[in-house]
Amino acid sequence: MIATADLIEDFLLDPPRAAEDVRRKPPLMRGLAAFLLGGLSVGLVSALFSSSRGLAWVWPSLALSCLLHILGGAIMTAIFHFVAEASGGEGRASSLFVLLGFSDLAWALVLPAAMLANALRPDSYWPLPLLIIFGGLLTFTLRVRSVRSNYGLSAARATMVVVLPYAAAAVLSALVVFLFAWSMVAQVVKLFS
Repeated sequence: MIATADLIEDFLLDPPRAAEDVRRKPPLMRGLAAFLLGGLSVGLVSALFSSSRGLAWVWPSLALSCLLHILGGAIMTAIFHFVAEASGGEGRASSLFVLLGFSDLAWALVLPAAMLANALRPDSYWPLPLLIIFGGLLTFTLRVRSVRSNYGLSAARATMVVVLPYAAAAVLSALVVFLFAWSMVAQVVKLFS
């Protein structure tokens, strides 16, 4: 069994080799641990920039962040696996879960930058959106690469596999907001007619 540090190094520097190692025997607990670390990092970054610095609220939000990252990882794995296989890719969902977990480690890179920004300017909240954008883009790039490596898809198809569920969720959300606004306008028109 390959060591965790070697596997993460291969994931960053030699993605095809890491995908092959993960495909042979998916280390699910390492993928789970990576999602936990990603969730912990996001929770700590948000706690650093939180206006209420009370320690009593930090622990529940950290636990919730970790839980949401694990659940989100499992849901993303299922959706990406379905879309990747529908678009002609062949791979295992368990391998994808591990690779997506390693992709989530990008959030751990945001934590030192957030700590530095908080140390330099403790009352400034402007670095938070920049750090979230950086972490999100890096995670997105690593997710596309993970789908590509796991399913043997082209870069364009792997990008489509990752973007399609987010686009569908955005369209569905916009539709719900539109229908809600339409029903409110209809109620106001009925009220005044």
